[in-house]
Amino acid sequence: MGVSNTAVLAYGIDLGEELPGFLLDAEGEQIDWYDFEEGKELEVELIAYCSYDYPMYILAAKGTEINAHRGSVKKLIPEKLIFDRSVNDEKIRAFCEEYGIEYKQPEWLLNTING
Repeated sequence: MGVSNTAVLAYGIDLGEELPGFLLDAEGEQIDWYDFEEGKELEVELIAYCSYDYPMYILAAKGTEINAHRGSVKKLIPEKLIFDRSVNDEKIRAFCEEYGIEYKQPEWLLNTING
């Protein structure tokens, strides 16, 4: 059995291994992000990276995630990576404040997902 790698690029903040508390139920079990966002129009998304068994997380500005799958090339268009950072920074800051996440300056982050 092989390992499938996907590279992920997103604009946001690295949360590391710690799943944000708002995604845990009273018993400490994980609530699915899609269940959390149901009925809300969120400006951010949670991206899991590293390993499916031991994930790490990026809190990213919605719509900034770009994936390249193993064995394929993904063309990056620099103009699409340039946007008004202050708008996305504020969306991420507001979400962090509302849900008690330590805010850090968002940046472009590149990592891999192993399946």
